[in-house]
Amino acid sequence: MLIASCVDTGLVGRTGAARDAQVCDGSDCVVSPACDAEARDCRECRDDSDCVGNPGGPYCDDNRNECEECRRDSDCANPGDYCSNGRCRECEDDGDCERDESCDEGRCESNGNR
Repeated sequence: MLIASCVDTGLVGRTGAARDAQVCDGSDCVVSPACDAEARDCRECRDDSDCVGNPGGPYCDDNRNECEECRRDSDCANPGDYCSNGRCRECEDDGDCERDESCDEGRCESNGNR
């Protein structure tokens, strides 16, 4: 996830469109600690060390550059939870829920409450 563009040096105007006129050295990344110097963008993370203490979770998704809660089912705090797209979920489909429940966005919900 792109948090913010790095600082425009002003070498080719102030439009922000010229990526080669941006610098990124970490100090430019105020909202986020991670600077992708090659892409010249501030990111939420580059690796797990950038996610320590992050409320999003302790693992860095290498593709999205976002901190996430889990990589595999065993990373989830609640036994029986599933890791799906970096988040711990109670269920993946209706078969993971009790007979009178349905899986709704990763949570088992009573069919009477839907």
